[in-house]
Amino acid sequence: MPDAKAMFRDATNIGAFIKEFGYGEGHTFFMTTTFKDNIDKLVCAMAFNVFRTFLNKESVRYAHGLTDAPFHYIAVWEQHKKGGWHLHILGHIDGATTSKLRAVIRHFLSVTSTAVGFINVKWTYGHDACGIKKYMTKYLFKDTGKRIKGVRYINYSRNWMRQCCLPFSWFGGQAA
Repeated sequence: MPDAKAMFRDATNIGAFIKEFGYGEGHTFFMTTTFKDNIDKLVCAMAFNVFRTFLNKESVRYAHGLTDAPFHYIAVWEQHKKGGWHLHILGHIDGATTSKLRAVIRHFLSVTSTAVGFINVKWTYGHDACGIKKYMTKYLFKDTGKRIKGVRYINYSRNWMRQCCLPFSWFGGQAA
């Protein structure tokens, strides 16, 4: 069973992300990133870093009509049954539209040779904030018995201030 404090912290941060950026087209989007073959998570993480860095480059943002505001995200890692990895990302880029996001992704996939295989993007349109939070946290609870010790299953962008980030103790006699 996963650490209840960590799950509470991550669910709180996902809720705060949605509250800060909103939901629907132009606000937050879901991005699923799948990696080629069944490669190691470290290789997948390096490929995601290349993609994240690419999205934050000023020249790329200018070329595709995006503002110079950074790419904010919460990414949840999930392992396939066959051993491969993919990411579920809740993201926000100021001024992004469907066509701009898809153009940036197509450009990235055409100019790089990373392990990124497929990227799917859809807006959080049609969902409420609670539904989005449940959608993202279900990946945190999925296959918790099969988790690898020492592997981080959630990542946050550096440029977004988390609501809950420090270790804490439960009240009601359970405090350590």
